[in-house]
Order: sequence, then structure tokens, then C-alpha cells
Amino acid sequence: MRVSLGIDFGTHFFRMAHLVNGKPVAVGARMPIARTLGVSDDSNNAIALRARITDSVPVQFFHERVTFAELATRAFAYLRNTAEQELHETVAGCVVSVPALAGNEFRQPLTEIIRAAGFYPVRLMSAPVLALLGHAPPLNAEPPTLVVCVGASALEAMLVRHEQGRLIELEKGARESVSGCHFTNCLYDPWVHRLPPPQHNDEKILRQVESEAERVKLALSTAEEASVRLPGVKPFAIRRAEFEALIQVQVREGIALCDELLARAKLTQSDLGQVLLVGGSLAIPLVRNEFSRWYGRAPIFANEYSVALGAALLCKELDLSTPPPEPPKRLQPAVAPAALPSPKLAAQETMIVQYLREADTAAHNQNYAGAFDALKYLAKLVDHQQAAIYFLRAQSHEQAGKNEDALKDYEQAIKLHDTPEYRHACAALLLHLADHEISRMNNLLKQGQKGDANRRRKDALARVQLALKYVPHDPILHRYEKVLKSSKG
Repeated sequence: MRVSLGIDFGTHFFRMAHLVNGKPVAVGARMPIARTLGVSDDSNNAIALRARITDSVPVQFFHERVTFAELATRAFAYLRNTAEQELHETVAGCVVSVPALAGNEFRQPLTEIIRAAGFYPVRLMSAPVLALLGHAPPLNAEPPTLVVCVGASALEAMLVRHEQGRLIELEKGARESVSGCHFTNCLYDPWVHRLPPPQHNDEKILRQVESEAERVKLALSTAEEASVRLPGVKPFAIRRAEFEALIQVQVREGIALCDELLARAKLTQSDLGQVLLVGGSLAIPLVRNEFSRWYGRAPIFANEYSVALGAALLCKELDLSTPPPEPPKRLQPAVAPAALPSPKLAAQETMIVQYLREADTAAHNQNYAGAFDALKYLAKLVDHQQAAIYFLRAQSHEQAGKNEDALKDYEQAIKLHDTPEYRHACAALLLHLADHEISRMNNLLKQGQKGDANRRRKDALARVQLALKYVPHDPILHRYEKVLKSSKG
């Protein structure tokens, strides 16, 4: 079975969801973007993947020079394969979130990147709209909704109205100065000046300060005070009120943007049906309190998966029956098609490199348990690739009429990587073989050879029962089993 994913493409994290019986359900935990590229999670801030996805200049990444588009392709391929392992389904299409103000110069390259990672069809939708869908879309004729996403890279706000079954964007805007990263920088910038002068340009030390600023920001979301430890500086404490004073101006800029959108739409706060707040920076009490005070009522706080859940809801509109378009002829390499790697194989190769890097990095840091875990995942990935090859060879055997060889390869593929696709293919072949046995049984019965006919019946029944082990709820197989058991040969 082919399924589609809803993907929240954030600054530091991916989140995924899919449909189960028509309802959106999260797929796994949030995935650090750094991890999809084989980098330790604490290096998130060094990979501004979404912000630089249109950069065409190659950058140094470990031992190679690559563009951010190439890195993004690897990241999405990693997501696709991770979801397939989690769901035991073939992942085809996807709906992916983009910033509210993203234009075609961002959308078009991103669409091509996602397709190169093996997704098709691909649909992009602004994050505020998806957040509203994922939480609960307003009903027809309700007053407009203001959606405010306070993310790591920007605050995005959008006025939305539900009309005739569609969400209509009335006004939208963004402020990059109001974001989780800027809130962190409000701590980072003054702390750098506390360092001894020789450390001001030490990249390693500066990364430690940035990491400490992020940690303290998160700590002050729940505590009134947090201790600060900087390299070469005597430990000190900072209170939440001090941090809030540092970010007060930025939070007010976010409020001012909402006032601007309402003014352009000729509305006031009282005209709004609801205010939906989304994003990790809402953990900061000042942000929540200021928006509540501005609205005059209690706003709605969406959960962190609302964007991914909304994207999953739109997956039902994707047409998975349409084959991917052929690339333009000028882009087709002059080699035989059989020599070209499939998107899935390219993604597998990417993941192999990632796990090897993880194992190498973990071993270098004397994290031997982590190194073995990475190699364990690598071994599992190799099993999956072997299974895919067995499956391809089984199909080739089946086309050549070598059904018994095909059956062995299907069974080996299932043993290495148990997926519904492999199970159904194997069961279909077993049913085909059972039909052959039934045909022979009927011919023998016409000839009066009841003993030989009964042996054929038993062989057919054995094939059907084996198929039922792979597809236990198939009604056709159950009917075959019932008829063959009741037959007296």
C-alpha cells in the first residue's frame, strides 16, 4: 500500500504525520534536521537548511563540498526511509509546510528537491494554514481566525477565513526579529562580552556560549532563576524577569505585526473568532502572556504537531495513481535506464553514509554504545536493501515463469524485511500456483483419477494456507480455503 506524509519542515526539526482511518496521526518523535544529515543533534544551529535552501554555492560538509539543495535532498530521503521503516508501507507523496511569505523562488526549488528524494506527488502549503487545519478548522460563516506561529526563525501571522469549504488567506506577515533564535541571541550577545578577550574569536568557545544561552532560555520557561556557566567566567545567575526585559521589545514587535494585519483587513480583536498560537517559543511565559493580554481573551495554544497533522489531512487530496513526470530530455544522462539508481536506492546510500558517520563520531568521542547502535541500524539497513534486491529478482523470476525460484526469493525478502508489499506479492504468487493445481485437479477428476486429483487438491490447499500466513485477512484466500477443504477430491 502507498501512503503519503504530512511534513512540518521547521528551522531545527522535522515532524511527520500520516492518515490512519482518515485521521491524522504523528509518525515517531520530532526529528532534528542535523540528525537527518548524520550530524550530532547539538549542531542544529550550524545547519540553516531551510534558510539557505536556494543557495547555489557549495559549502564544506565534512570531507565533501555540497550545496544546501543536495543536503536537503538527503534530509528528505532520510525522512522517507525512516517513515517507511516505521509504517511498513511504501511512502509516495507528501504535503510539506513552508513559511507564510515563501514565494515561487523558494517553493519551486524545494518541490524539485523533495521529488529528487523520491516523493511524488508533492504539495507545499503555508505553515499557519496547516496549523489551523491540524488543530481544528473554523466552520463556515465563523469570524476570521488569527494564526500566529512563533518559531525558531521568525514570527508568522495570518488572518484566515473559512468560506465554502476553503480556507481563504486574508492578510499575512512575518517578523524575523521575533523568533526563538533571536531570543537566544538576547542572552548570547551580552554573554560573549563577559568572556576573556582571547576567547572572543574562538569558534569552539562561542558555540559553547550559544548552547548555554539556549539551555538557559529553556530553563527560564519553567523556573524563575537559572545558573549560567561560561568558559573562563565565574558562574552567575539570571532571573526570568531579566530575560523578559531583554526580549520585551521583540515581543511587542510581534504584537505590532498583528495590529498591522488587522488594520489592513479593517478588523479589530473583537472581530476575531479565535487566536491560535503555535510554536516552541510559546514556552516562554512572556510571549504567552503578552498575546493573551493583547487579545483580551484566552487564545488557543496548538500542540507542536499541529502543522504536521494539518499537512497529513491534506494528503487525502493527493492523487497517488499519477506516475512521476519524466525529467526533461536535456537532463537525462546518456546511459541505459537500468544503470540508473532508483530514488529509494539513492536514499539508502545516503542513510548508509549517515550511520557510518554516526558510528565514527561516536567511537571518536568514546561513546562505544552509540557507535554499536549506529552500526546496528546500518546492519538493519543492509538487510532492507538485500530484501529489495531479493524482491526485484523474484519479480524477474516470476516474469520468466520460474515460479518456484520466485517464491523462494519472495520468502527471503520477507524474512529480511517484512513489509505488506512483499507479503502481498508472495501471496499473489501462491494463489496463482494454487490456481494451477486446481486446474490440474479438475482435469484429473474428468479423467476419473480421484487419487491424483486429491493430491492436487491438497497441494493447492497448502499453497492457499501459506498465502494466508502472509495475508491472513484476505477474503478471497479464505473462500479458496473453504472450498478446497470441503472438496472431497
